[in-house]
Amino acid sequence: MEATNLQIYWHESQPVYSITFRGSQADDDNDDENFNEKGELFTAGGDNKVRLWRLNCEETGKGTCKVDTIDFLSGLSLHEQAVNVIRFDHRGNILASAGDDGQVLLWKLTDEETRKKQQRMGDEPVEGDGWAVWKRLRGTANDLDNMPGGGASEIYDLSWSPDDKYLVTASMDNSLKVFNVDTGNCVAFAKDHNHYVQGVTWDPLNQYIISQSVDRSINIYEIELRDSKDITSSTTSTELIKRLKLKNRIFKSELPFIDEDASSRKIDYSVQKSSYLYHNETLPSFFRRLVMSPCGSLLVVPTGLIKNHPTSTSIGTKDDGEESSQSNSINTSASSDFNNAVFIYTRAAIKQNLGKPSICLPFFKKPAVAVAFSPIFYERTSNKPYVDLPYKLVFAIATINQVIFYDTENIEPISIVSNLHYTPLTDLTWSPRGDMVMVSSTDGFCSAISINTAVFGRRTKKPSFTNTIVKEEISLNREDASEVKQPKRSHDIINILPVRKKSKVDTNKSTTDSASTPDATGNDKENKDDAKTLEIIKNTETENS
Repeated sequence: MEATNLQIYWHESQPVYSITFRGSQADDDNDDENFNEKGELFTAGGDNKVRLWRLNCEETGKGTCKVDTIDFLSGLSLHEQAVNVIRFDHRGNILASAGDDGQVLLWKLTDEETRKKQQRMGDEPVEGDGWAVWKRLRGTANDLDNMPGGGASEIYDLSWSPDDKYLVTASMDNSLKVFNVDTGNCVAFAKDHNHYVQGVTWDPLNQYIISQSVDRSINIYEIELRDSKDITSSTTSTELIKRLKLKNRIFKSELPFIDEDASSRKIDYSVQKSSYLYHNETLPSFFRRLVMSPCGSLLVVPTGLIKNHPTSTSIGTKDDGEESSQSNSINTSASSDFNNAVFIYTRAAIKQNLGKPSICLPFFKKPAVAVAFSPIFYERTSNKPYVDLPYKLVFAIATINQVIFYDTENIEPISIVSNLHYTPLTDLTWSPRGDMVMVSSTDGFCSAISINTAVFGRRTKKPSFTNTIVKEEISLNREDASEVKQPKRSHDIINILPVRKKSKVDTNKSTTDSASTPDATGNDKENKDDAKTLEIIKNTETENS
């Protein structure tokens, strides 16, 4: 792997809150050699804009592609406040953006004839590079009458349904809203959380919607469809969702302890006690981006907590497992009550309403805030994988300050990328070919992690889950579980950002004027929307040998 911090002002030095590649997740759509090589890159930030970029990469000779230059293509500026999340539908045709103004904008790429027609009719203006707002989703007056509290609130996350007919939003008013994309109506609403909802994911098999909130819980909703007798002639064929039924609420469970006093930190299964599973409102992030695997077999949930052994040196805790007021929720040293973790639930655990996680990934230095699966399926390379699936999946976890790669065959990480940014990470996305991960941060910069996919094995065709149900009972190979210890770091570790004082930008390392970039005095240059090539200021790079 190779990691590079791309030092340009992506959003006028404002935080970058979300990032996504444009690419299709449909079967075999990415096999064409000419398909969108790396995928067009979209970013969203605190300047109220969505921006479109093209990454120009060059081969390194080591099986990876390094970002050489970046083309700024356009800026989409119809949001009124900061944009917190952007996501493409599964075909890569419609971009959904949402943020603090409480509305979801659906963008479509339009041809020249359509653009002229829209201008003549006075419709939504067409932004740079031909992107125009196709729909605005805010909930109609009738919708709002049925919503406790009503009105539009800040949106932190969203997720598309598998058929791209619906999308669900997670809001600051503690609610979830399901919108019909074609009609623009809010067709389902849920308000069972007691605090901001900061993450939501739609089950790829279209059975569940799962949300995560600041109230330290994840809610699992079953999607109830209308009976045929309930569908009248006035009901469109796409308005089939009746309601979201709360199936389970997970916030506490009995878990083993981490023995901090042992010579090598390990999980002690001999003593278990019920405690909170997730961070509270002190988490230094606006986002808890949980996700389900592309096959629907696994749910991966960030911001997890696992308690230290009660005999370990620690700050006092209450008997119910809640941290004391003196406890620092993000500190994972021996003096802390908790360690950061990521929890994984199998589909069987979700179906059976089991509140206990199926898998725990412990020993994170900082809280995990986002998870993303590679769109590529790989052949199994182990006869006894940790998660017994007929294929291998790869996923990346973004903590406050690291990106950690795992696959479903091992419990230990494949690679750790550290110190990419000075401030917390906010989002991450895989390229359509699965050979690059882009990461965004509140420091206003983004980073690229180039991957030689040969390390994951041979690609295999994505299985079809349309007419078949994924195997719900997944075997977990847990030999000598009581001896699960902290990894010995035999995996790759990439650390590209040395601790140093900030220095002025070298005037010899200039960037063209197509986006806001720092000059020699640190002042912003004038932002221009015309597409020009940006030469990247390469600060430091470290390659894996």
